Amino acid sequence: MLSFAAPGYLAAALAAAAGLIAAHFIVRRQPRALMLPTARFVPDAPVLTTGWARVPADLLVLALRVLCIMLAGLALAGPFVRGRGEGTARVILADRSRAVGDSGEVSDSAAAIRASGDVVIGYGPGALEESSGMAAGPAPIPKLDQRGSLSAGLVAAVRAASRYRDRADSVELVIVSSFAAEEIDAATARLRREWPGRARLVTVSAPAVTRGERLPAIEAGAGDPLAVALAIARPVGHADVRIVRRELSELDSIWVAGASGRVLVHWPVRDAPSGFIARREPGSIGGFATRGVTVVAPFQRRWQHVLALGSMPVAWWIDGEVAGSEIALGPGCVRSVAVPVASGGDFALRPDLHAALRELVQPCGGARALQRAPAASLARLASSGALATPGMFAPPDRDTATLAKWLLVAALISALLELVVRGGKKVSG
Repeated sequence: MLSFAAPGYLAAALAAAAGLIAAHFIVRRQPRALMLPTARFVPDAPVLTTGWARVPADLLVLALRVLCIMLAGLALAGPFVRGRGEGTARVILADRSRAVGDSGEVSDSAAAIRASGDVVIGYGPGALEESSGMAAGPAPIPKLDQRGSLSAGLVAAVRAASRYRDRADSVELVIVSSFAAEEIDAATARLRREWPGRARLVTVSAPAVTRGERLPAIEAGAGDPLAVALAIARPVGHADVRIVRRELSELDSIWVAGASGRVLVHWPVRDAPSGFIARREPGSIGGFATRGVTVVAPFQRRWQHVLALGSMPVAWWIDGEVAGSEIALGPGCVRSVAVPVASGGDFALRPDLHAALRELVQPCGGARALQRAPAASLARLASSGALATPGMFAPPDRDTATLAKWLLVAALISALLELVVRGGKKVSG
């Protein structure tokens, strides 16, 4: 079925064509002859008068002009072909974060639900559409050793649902996840309300909890203040963490990629951390903060963070600039910290520095909260009522350029033909 993105242009073209047709009924011709008693009463004016014709003048010219106007109006109206939707389509959110125990179980669960035309979106820190179209076996859902975000998945789901406005009469949201507490944030409830219908929750197993804890290793010189703070804070955790106080080498990258979940903390003494460059004007700043700790003290700020794809902030200066960032590297990650640790005074002995240090040596993506989310949060996520209808979502971007282009070409051709026909009539007359 043919539809228009901007039907107002078509209405304007119809009005213009109607006015043009009406104008062609107006003709100038010689009036009816009259007998006058003397020539002195003949007015000094052209012997022509304006009137209405029963048949429009210059029918071929009129037809070409109307055709040009209508073709241009159709092109500007943005025509597209709209299909007729039938049945139920599904948008499947598949968890590929560290909160699931087996990515194969997620793939199998998604494949069991998925039908032809359904969309599978794998979400972790962000969301990535994995597959759509024919359901020809389970689609692989690669697992990331990072914190998942249901909020990112919901944004992608709403965007994907708009494509079903002309292809289905209802859309079902399916979420395949372990529904760990760490995946639900402050924005999840609001974004869930953007999906106007219920959702189906498919639960998969969470990863087994490992009890082994270890201290981070540090490569630093003798008497390094960060090594002193680390020895006092003793931040134990389940991840294999190595703190490096020098320039990174190729061997460091090989170590991170050698096993899942390894964290390389690049916290150099003199050089720029990975992902940072020298500031044009170094200056002082009054403190920094991690997600849960604020450290107030004078710092010399020498490095500036460089935005990179996949980089996530983990620490901030008190004016909002990034003081630490994390980026995935294979199955692990590299965490860069640009906070100098003074060797003089008692800074290395401060409890707030120890608390911040415990956060900065957490596993990739931060501290894990893999316990199942509260029942109330899951009930809000599933919601109730009917399935969403495609008309409730914003319309997708229509590909109207191709058809509009050919309509404009046809309008131009009809305009040129009109000039040729009108010119020929003048010459022949």
